[in-house]
Amino acid sequence: MVDALASGASDRTVVEVRVLSWAPSYLSKFSALVPDPSGNGLNFFQIVSVYVALGLWTACYLSIYILRLAAGIVVATLRPGDSSKMDVKAQLSSALALEAEAKYSASFGAFSALLEKRPENFGALMGAGRCAVRNGDFPAAIEFFSRAVAVRPNKAAPVIRLGQAQENKDLAAALRTYERGRAKFPTDERLKRLVSAARLKMGIDGAEFDLDAELTNPTQTEKVLRAALNQRIAALSETEIVEYNRRIAEVFPLDRTRVAYAQALVSARKFETAARVFGEVSNQGSARVLLGQAVCAGAMEDYAKAEAFLRQHMETGEGEHAFLGAAAAFLDSSPDLKPAIHVLEGLDCSGDNSAIGNLIEFASRIMPPRRALLKGGILDSEVRLSEEGQSGAAVLAFAGFARRTGAMPFSMIDRFFAGYGVSTGSFYDSRAKLFWDGLDTLGGTLDASISGLRQRLDANNLDRVYTIGTSGGGVGAIVWGCELEARRVLSFSGPTDIRIEFLKQNDDARGQAAIHALNKRLDDSQLNLRAWLEARHKRSPIRMIFCENEPLDAVQANNIAHLPEVSLCPVARYAEHESVSSALGTGDLLREFDSILEDVHHG
Repeated sequence: MVDALASGASDRTVVEVRVLSWAPSYLSKFSALVPDPSGNGLNFFQIVSVYVALGLWTACYLSIYILRLAAGIVVATLRPGDSSKMDVKAQLSSALALEAEAKYSASFGAFSALLEKRPENFGALMGAGRCAVRNGDFPAAIEFFSRAVAVRPNKAAPVIRLGQAQENKDLAAALRTYERGRAKFPTDERLKRLVSAARLKMGIDGAEFDLDAELTNPTQTEKVLRAALNQRIAALSETEIVEYNRRIAEVFPLDRTRVAYAQALVSARKFETAARVFGEVSNQGSARVLLGQAVCAGAMEDYAKAEAFLRQHMETGEGEHAFLGAAAAFLDSSPDLKPAIHVLEGLDCSGDNSAIGNLIEFASRIMPPRRALLKGGILDSEVRLSEEGQSGAAVLAFAGFARRTGAMPFSMIDRFFAGYGVSTGSFYDSRAKLFWDGLDTLGGTLDASISGLRQRLDANNLDRVYTIGTSGGGVGAIVWGCELEARRVLSFSGPTDIRIEFLKQNDDARGQAAIHALNKRLDDSQLNLRAWLEARHKRSPIRMIFCENEPLDAVQANNIAHLPEVSLCPVARYAEHESVSSALGTGDLLREFDSILEDVHHG
């Protein structure tokens, strides 16, 4: 026993040694108690005593063995390390179950609690990162995925997740992450595709990318093709955009590709084909599908069906702002406004000053045209001017990067002002440079384009100009408005400084692909509209319209608020970048248009 203890044996071993050493002495003592009458060897009693002793010894040994097993179970149960491992597995399973049920806030809390105990638990780091993305907390997601990369440097999954989270805040950082991952995991096809898509978004490989050839490449992905299409969309005609979307939907027959194809058809005003494609989407309850179907039904004057689609859209939970855009598009597609307005009146049950009520009031102010309406769409030509109206005034609308005038289609703007004899014009920049370098249709450079536009306006006896721009089009409205000495400029959520360093200072990570492309195409004097305005001796009155609850647009508007010609119009209730439909819902859009009409009337 002493030797056992000296050698560092456990208590179990000591007990076993005691038993084994005790058994022979017990047998000798027991046999000594039984006399041997014959003296000729073991007698009957001695034999019995031996067997009894062996039986007792065996029973003792088995008892000790059973006690050892029980002791092992008790020790394992009480050992802190093993208990902790069981707890970690249980917590991780619970957090994963919450994530599977789409309870992302609760799941994030469960993953975070586990990480307080085990900061390097890979499963918890990845889970917390995924839930942070779902909750829109991209900085937190980046932190968790970065830690996961450090914990498991030989896995590609956390690298991919990290890059995808970074894309929402810093596309350049995401590309660096993907390229590092590609160098470390050269056979990972997903990283290869992500690198290609990120390079296209940043305009690095756009010129070399053959979209037509890649559409027939069986290894190409939808994400890369979509990025390539978006890079060159400004230079494409409406027909080409429709065709490329058709081909992508053909190669990747998914709901989202069919919806994109159908929306392109709606923009091209091919409503019957669009309705058929919308009908092929499996999720007919999707808000985008319902909106598209309502627009198509209105265009085909099936107002009962349009009303049914709009009612379903209201029930999707997309919110008031989304419905305003849907209703405006429905009105625009409808050949006859009276039955379309009647449909909206049947949907409006919100009382006074409701968003739908303000939309109805705007639509009710559209009078029969006093001049011919512009035909076709905004993408038919870089510059379109209506014929001369009776007022001698023109409202010129500049499309944003998405080549739209916000949620209010240009054709609705044209219809509104045509009823008051005011001419209109639409502009889009096929070179995607925010109108800074002029338009090819008018002469190529900014100076030549302004001169060419003046000549066209003079030819139509239009001596009073008003400019309107949405988002990126707000830059065109301000710059061209000042050059043309416009009587009033309306900029809806237009930027005033898009230098990358300025945007980073204000934590503005919107439109990463477009921002990086513009910072390559334009110089600092064009990226910084504030400096351009400050350097001018004469500026037109500028109205900056933005949603008061959208802080990033508020920063851009306040950036030039110190200039005496600038006034701010924060739109109440909404927190959207798309402020045209917001102003439509609050009545601000009609008030701004009425102020233009009043100025036109007073000459």
